[in-house]
Amino acid sequence: MKKSTRLRAALALLPAAALVLTACSSGEAQQSDAPASGEIRTIKVATVGIMSDVALRIADEQGYLEEEGLEIENTTVANPPAGVAALQGGQVDFAFAPGVVFVNARSQGVPVNVVAGASGFPEGIQPGPELDLYDDTGVYVGPDSGIDSLADLEGKSIAVNARKANLEATVSKALLDEGVDPASINWVALDFTSMVEALKNGEVDAAVPVNPFTLRADEAGMVRIASPATAFFGPGASSFWLTSEQFASEEPEVVAGFQRAVLRANEYANAHLDESIAAGVEVAGLDIPVEKAGKIYWPTEVSQENVDLIAENLVEIGFLPEETEVGDVIIPAP
Repeated sequence: MKKSTRLRAALALLPAAALVLTACSSGEAQQSDAPASGEIRTIKVATVGIMSDVALRIADEQGYLEEEGLEIENTTVANPPAGVAALQGGQVDFAFAPGVVFVNARSQGVPVNVVAGASGFPEGIQPGPELDLYDDTGVYVGPDSGIDSLADLEGKSIAVNARKANLEATVSKALLDEGVDPASINWVALDFTSMVEALKNGEVDAAVPVNPFTLRADEAGMVRIASPATAFFGPGASSFWLTSEQFASEEPEVVAGFQRAVLRANEYANAHLDESIAAGVEVAGLDIPVEKAGKIYWPTEVSQENVDLIAENLVEIGFLPEETEVGDVIIPAP
């Protein structure tokens, strides 16, 4: 079967990740017959160059996209909000977004919907070291800081990559769960390289890097005291592939085809985890051994509860007004 080369060429040009961040029937995603016309439709997808993007490569290389009569023209954006903006403006047809970015966009009236899950946390794993492997973020402190838990961070300084974004949200919820008021924290916005150095030098009390900067923190002797994302998002999808309401209305068959291809790719990725993680490391441009890349879960379904939980947590930590309602935002599986 002939495979499209456009996606592979585009993914090969992805920069090193500036890592931050469906209603689908259970079981195997439905397979579509190839279009009778044999024509291939090019769709534009905004990505940010992280490991979950490997599903797009799998969908291409396994022929799932071609079977749907699709090929992808990849657009790398600086960050997920830029991808949502491109989606809203019609520059792309689909875009990646972490759950916090998506819910924030919907709360502001941006007409985007969930097509499929991009990454998340598997069911059936109890909170603890095994589940923490799926969290590519971590709260780190210095080895001699005297800080042993989140409860010790009251009134301290914590470095995050951006204010009121994904990392501050997940850590704020974790702090609240430990009885710490996030408003007592001196939140410091730093890029990931700078935050690890600031932590090493004692300029901040804690920092929240993401992989591979978590590895740099480990190598520098910093101590991880929490993995905040697992509790914030719960089992299921924590990031999504989105499309605009307008595109979904005008091109329902294209949306359904993309959805089927991604779901099949997610199933393949979970069934071939080592292979997929290795491909994800390459896609994200990470210079790390595969065995240190942690784990990743590609969701095969998304429930409204996944989205509602994110919204509820954002309301709880004061990031959204109490009256916020996300609404029915998931495009059903065909």
